Amino acid sequence: EGEGEVKEKKVRAKKEKRGKKKKEKAEKIHIATKAGPGFTMMLDNSGTCVVQKVNKKAPAFTRGVRAGDVILEIGDRIIEKTDKLNEIKGLLVSNSGTVVPVKFIKGGKKGEQAVVDVVLEFAPLVKSLKAGKLDARGKSAELSLTLVDEDFKREMFYAAGAIVPLCKLLTDPKAAKQAAAGVDALRNLMRVAMWDECQIALEVMGKPLVNLVTKGGLAKKTIGLDLLLRVCLFEPIERSITAAGIVETCCALPKGLIALALPRW
Repeated sequence: EGEGEVKEKKVRAKKEKRGKKKKEKAEKIHIATKAGPGFTMMLDNSGTCVVQKVNKKAPAFTRGVRAGDVILEIGDRIIEKTDKLNEIKGLLVSNSGTVVPVKFIKGGKKGEQAVVDVVLEFAPLVKSLKAGKLDARGKSAELSLTLVDEDFKREMFYAAGAIVPLCKLLTDPKAAKQAAAGVDALRNLMRVAMWDECQIALEVMGKPLVNLVTKGGLAKKTIGLDLLLRVCLFEPIERSITAAGIVETCCALPKGLIALALPRW
């Protein structure tokens, strides 16, 4: 082969390698699709699967799962003493919010049998909203619309701490592209009437939005006002943002921008 052909092959090989790497990144599995049950398991000396430790913040704890409970069935699968621990754990890994019926013997081998609908944790989804690049956080907000699709799931998503990272995503001046997904996710979460904790909305959303409108350039002011108009759909949030001084801030804006903001109030 000539020198030119060798160089051309090397260039092609590099491009193919880069293409494979990009494909691998694109196919990366979201952590919210690998959520667990909120408790750990172990096999005792007889091979019986027993709950080892329960996270007190997990839905499983709220539904009565405790350390020492014996696992008899997961879904329609009977747990045998010959099953390996990793195989059993795999039966309780799926999307956040997935409901898996689990049959237990409560409190040990001599207790009563009970079936508990174990809801896989929302902690991984909330974690993905808190950390990482804005694109990834926006995708997590979008994914929440699919995974958080019932009121009891909304309550659990809220309890897992979703409100703060969602509000922070919305008030990030660099997150213009992610705003739509963030607003939709917040609206979805707010369909559950648990908004007595107005102080959270005030601290997390009100002040940053007011600052965005007050101190930002024209583009940031416009983003801030647009978010206000789309987010202030529920009375508690409206009260909180009003208390943060948004009306006074809007009144001090140039005439062209005032028209965007005041009709809501």
